[in-house]
Parts: sequence; C-alpha cells; structure tokens
Amino acid sequence: MLYAIFSFIFGFLHRHSGARTIPIVVVCLLCLRYILSLFNGIFVVNDIAGYWPVCGIVVAVLLLNRRSLWPWIMLAFILVDLSTEPGAALVRAIEVTGNTAEILIPAFFLPACVTLDNWTQERGIIRRFTLYGLLLGPIACSVPISLYHYLALHQGFWGFLLRWTVGDSLGMALGVPLVLTLCSRQTYQLFCRDALLETTIVMSSFCMASWTIFYHASVSVEFMILPLLLLVAFRLGLSGSVIAVNLLALVALFATLSAQGPFHLRSDMKEQYSILLLRIFLIVSMMMCLPVSLVLLERKRFEQRLSVAYAQLNLIAISDALTGIANRRCFDQTIDREWRRAIRDCSELSLLMIDVDEFKQYNDTKGHVEGDECLRRVAAAIVSVPGRTTDLVARYGGEEFVVVIPRTNLGGAQRMANLIRIAVESIELSHPGSKHGKVTVSIGCSVGRPTIGTGPNSLIAAADRALYKAKQLGRNCVVPYSIVNNLPVEQP
Repeated sequence: MLYAIFSFIFGFLHRHSGARTIPIVVVCLLCLRYILSLFNGIFVVNDIAGYWPVCGIVVAVLLLNRRSLWPWIMLAFILVDLSTEPGAALVRAIEVTGNTAEILIPAFFLPACVTLDNWTQERGIIRRFTLYGLLLGPIACSVPISLYHYLALHQGFWGFLLRWTVGDSLGMALGVPLVLTLCSRQTYQLFCRDALLETTIVMSSFCMASWTIFYHASVSVEFMILPLLLLVAFRLGLSGSVIAVNLLALVALFATLSAQGPFHLRSDMKEQYSILLLRIFLIVSMMMCLPVSLVLLERKRFEQRLSVAYAQLNLIAISDALTGIANRRCFDQTIDREWRRAIRDCSELSLLMIDVDEFKQYNDTKGHVEGDECLRRVAAAIVSVPGRTTDLVARYGGEEFVVVIPRTNLGGAQRMANLIRIAVESIELSHPGSKHGKVTVSIGCSVGRPTIGTGPNSLIAAADRALYKAKQLGRNCVVPYSIVNNLPVEQP
C-alpha cells in the first residue's frame, strides 16, 4: 500500500511540471504526513526506530523522475519533514538539512532509472550504490546530528553516529531497490499466469522460514535464512530477492522490537545493540542478494545475446548472400533429410531445377550489377509462388535455382513448376539477348519414391536431365521426369 501510493503520486507528478504541480505537492504533503505517522506507530518502540525507509523512497522517486521536477519533490519532503515532528528550531534545521543531504548525494551520483533493466546494466552500479547510498549519504546526515548531541546533550558521539548511520543505510538499502523494482514491469512478470505458482510457493516458503527463525527459534540461527535468500534470487531474480529481503525486514523488526528472535536471545545485550546488529544483518542480506541477482541477470542477457547471435550465424550459414534465399549448403542438408523422411514414410519426393535462360548474354549486355539484380528478382518471383512451409527454395549455383517439394507427385510438381515459370515471365524484365525479349526460365521437374540403399543424387540427376531437355525444346518451358528403378524416364 505504501509503495503503491508513492508510485501513483510521483507517477502523476512525472507527467506534470511548473505551477500545475502545486496541488500535487499538497497531496504529497498529506500522504507523506500520514505515512510517517504510520511508521511512528509501527516501527518505533521505546524511541528506537527499527526501519526508516522514507529517505530511500524519496531517492528512488528522484531517480525515476526528470531533474526538472526534483525541486518540487524535495519541497514536499522538506515541508513534511519540518511539520511532522515538533522540536527545537535548531534541532529540526539540522535534521532537515541532514536528511536533504542524505537524499541528494545518492540521487546526484546514481544514474537515472528509465527502466530497471538499463539501470542494472550501468557500470559499477553496486559500487556506486554502496558508496553514495549506504555510506556517504547517511554519514552526511548523521555527522551534524551526532555533533549536536555530543556538544549540546553530552551523548557519545561515535555510538550515536554508528546507530544513526546504520539505520539510515538500512532505509536506503531496502527502500531504493524496492521502489525501483515495484515500478518496473519485470516485477509483475512474477505474478503472471505462468510464473504465479512458483512465485507463490517460493515466497510463502521464505516467509514461513523467516517467521519460524525469528519467532520460534530457541537458538541463534538467523544465518539459515541466507541460503533461502539465494534460492529466491536464483528462482525469482532481482525483483523477487528485493521483495524477499523487505519481507524479511518486516518479520525480523517486528520480532526484535517485541523482544523475540535470535537478536534478543542474549539477556546481557542492550536493546539498542540488538537493533543495531539486526540492521547490519539486513543490510548484509540485501547487499548479498543484489550482486548475485545482477550476475544472474547479466548471465541471462548474455545467453539471450548468444542465442540471437547463434541464430543469425546459422541464418547466414544457410542463406545465399545475393538473393537471401537458402544456399547450396542448406539445399544439400534439406534434400538429404527429406530423402530419408520419404523412405520412412514411403512417400514421393519432387525436385524442380530452374535455370535463367540466356543469362550469360544478359550479363554481357547489361553488366554484372544488373545481372545480380536479375537473379534477386527471379528468386523473389520463385518465392512468391504459394507453397507449403515444408517446401524449400534455394540457389543451386550461378543462375540455377532448385525447389524441394516433399510428399508431392509428378502432377503436383509440374503444376508448381508452371506457376513459377509464369511468375518469372510476368515480372517483364527485358532481355535483349533472348528470343522472348524478356527474362524467362527453363525448369526440369523430377519425382521419385526413395527406397533403402538409395540416395538423392538420382533425383538431382533426373531433374538436371529434364532441365537439359527443356533447353533443347526452346527454353521457357517445363519438362517432367519421374524415376523408375532409379533411372530417369521421360513422361509423355
């Protein structure tokens, strides 16, 4: 609910600017005041704040919005910070100044979050988040406040500095990643139909383990939750692990502030040191999950890029560079595979061998550039003839093309050959060296029923012989052959 309110408010704020944001700032003030009062009642026991993620939330909101809106967002935060907790003017001024510095330092030095995927790919993002978000920001806030308590109230400087810094670091460590992940579409993929069951099982198991460890364990076994966190990171990725650590924080803080759990097993430990150790434990948990999740994300991206590259290389290996259709290598693999399949199925296999008529004269007359364009247009015309997905159109070599047609008799192959011949003729590509005055093709058509112990060379030889016969008959025609006992026999 908390983060949904923030996402809605600042998502709306992101789409507006200037004077129109004044009503939005007022809404932000009211919501922030309400949220802070909730935190005062839930997470503060005996004046000890266990979890204070507000500064981390504001940092995440700044990273999600353009910098022209930062003054309005910071204005809302400062006014609410001033009006929420009454106190001496000097103390409030020091605290507000410190909180503002704590927010602006990481916001300025961390990259803007356009998408979570791009944000996690930023160079040194873990190092920068640790340095500016968990160290410099909280220290800039806690040093002036600790000095005031040391000089004015005579409290221990280093103890107060440590407790305040670690508390604010925990808020940053939990708040910033959670808001960024909840505002990412990747997070909601965990709850889609295909992933919902696994997400529910993993998260429920983790919550039950956390509840058992922090409410019912009689010994200090908090370290046992770390392998489960790694399991969540491996199964649910970055978004799942960030949500899991925040759920762990809620369970652990409630238990510890209620004087239960492994951080309260030692009776000689003061309450403030129990909270301090718990904060450090939660920070370590988050900073353990983040690098592991980012490494897994990077591995997934690498596998995707590798898969795409492999597909592209495979496509290049079986494609003809000039025409874009399958090449001779792909044809050899396909004809061999279809021949074996026809043997298993006891079916017929047809082959068309196509030759561009008088192509040498076309090249000599118009040049090689026009010759290449001619081959491309002929290939496009052949591919345009409707066929089945199992049919293969390939460049056999030079100006010759082949079409492999599985499970087709001689009549069906001849009809397809005539459609191809008409399609090429209809492109009306002029050919001064041809008696037809335009580019045409001659087609040899062969069909056979493969048997065990035979190979596709007989089918190719029959198609080649049929093509030779078509050239003898004056070109721009189709000659069908069928194979009987692996010997080419001309059809009437």
